[in-house]
Amino acid sequence: MVASEVLEVSGRVGGEVSILCSGSWNRDSGAKYNSMYFCKGVCSSESILIQSERRRSTVISQGRYSINNGREDGVFNVAIKKLEKADTGRYRCGVEKTLNVLYREINLIVVEGRLSFLQVSFIGAGDPF
Repeated sequence: MVASEVLEVSGRVGGEVSILCSGSWNRDSGAKYNSMYFCKGVCSSESILIQSERRRSTVISQGRYSINNGREDGVFNVAIKKLEKADTGRYRCGVEKTLNVLYREINLIVVEGRLSFLQVSFIGAGDPF
């Protein structure tokens, strides 16, 4: 296994995050990847949240997770919808190559928060209408 530096990502409860997964593997322009994956913690068959076989321009969705692997360079996008506080933690996204697994660590922080609303006020003398 080969790792890249940790990527810090943050989002709000109820919101969505989009993670661009790239690492040392996308420098190898001629590489062919067997699959792309996203898992919580150390990857094992039990911790894989979503996995995609290598196909062109494929979007795979499973529950709150999706992978879009429409690029040819091994870079792919993972989205998590309807974030929960419990989603906070370490993740890994990566690719599987023949005899090698390459990954990038992600630290996701989910915070409580509300949507902010724009308040419009008229300032001046009298009724504006």
